[in-house]
Amino acid sequence: CASVAANGMIYVLGGVSGAAQCLASVERFEPSTGIWEQLPPMHCARGAAAAVAVAGQVYVIGGRDGFQSLDSVERLDAGGRSWEFLPPLRSARFGAAAAVLGSFAYVLGGKGGGRVLDTAECLDLEAGFWEPLPSLHARRYRAAAAAAHGRVYVTGGCDGSWQTGLRSVERFDPETRAWNILAPLQVPRWGAAAVPAGGSVCVLGGRNSSGALSAVERFDPATGTWEPLPSLQTPRKFCSAATCRG
Repeated sequence: CASVAANGMIYVLGGVSGAAQCLASVERFEPSTGIWEQLPPMHCARGAAAAVAVAGQVYVIGGRDGFQSLDSVERLDAGGRSWEFLPPLRSARFGAAAAVLGSFAYVLGGKGGGRVLDTAECLDLEAGFWEPLPSLHARRYRAAAAAAHGRVYVTGGCDGSWQTGLRSVERFDPETRAWNILAPLQVPRWGAAAVPAGGSVCVLGGRNSSGALSAVERFDPATGTWEPLPSLQTPRKFCSAATCRG
């Protein structure tokens, strides 16, 4: 499933059921009450979709419906009562990474057309159209992305070598429109989650040849390196994460 934080709450969108069926259902968690609320379903069932939140609105992007990759994009209004379609992606994809920086939603890599992608595109949230970005340095499926310091970070992922996972990290500078290689992760991983936290980026869980991971690490912008943080209590792969109220 995909998850985002918006309006002080956590939204969980789509995913795949225990019966291996892609879901259109949406739920919202209110931390102050500890209650989950069922919201209107998306127009399309989606597994391995990407999701972002902007100004209280939730965007869900691409994914797969169990038969094919999707290029469709939907937005949930701030009240959480209705979904609307937005302009589709330039390339259908699932297992992509996504992040928001300023008035742009970035969608990076994924899988489509039977291959792992190095392509990237961004949605101009004000103008409402998608534009292509320079390609990533590596093909990345199930990478993890987050925005911090006015840049977009994309970490790890899988280039088609399904067991190993990548350690490499790239950062996009909107001013130069270039991807720059950064110091690699301490632990290779794909199917991880990434969140901005404390002015930096944290990467949590995922998997590699060792199986599901509990390792967590944080990028230190002062040194340009990754440092370990306390591990998750439970190893998790293909996980999602969100920050809420700081």
